[in-house]
Amino acid sequence: MSEDEGLVPAEDVPDDALLRRATELQLKAEQAAEEVTARADLEAGAVEAGIDPRYLRQAAEELEKEQHQARVARERLRQNARGVGVVVVVLLGGTLLLGRGTLRAHYAVAEARRMQLENVLQRRRDLVPRITA
Repeated sequence: MSEDEGLVPAEDVPDDALLRRATELQLKAEQAAEEVTARADLEAGAVEAGIDPRYLRQAAEELEKEQHQARVARERLRQNARGVGVVVVVLLGGTLLLGRGTLRAHYAVAEARRMQLENVLQRRRDLVPRITA
């Protein structure tokens, strides 16, 4: 491919990024080759042990299906946990807001009673000098 086909010129890419990407690609290719080799070795071993390779493939498919189902179940559990978490947060928030409102109402009642008491005490202070005079 040439530059005209949309590739970034190599001089515009930092060397460390280029090396890191090349290493990643090589590792992926090696892992894929190892998986193919491991599967072929496994099938050869199964044949030597008298196991039909189609049963080996069927077992592999079933295991992959079970793993997929387990992943789906874990994801569903995570989603349910998130939903429960949201509900708990909403309930706690509502409780705090309700508690705050109740606390303010009690504070207002206490403040009114304090003002009433202060008014009574002030009247008493004003009345005592008049009585003694």
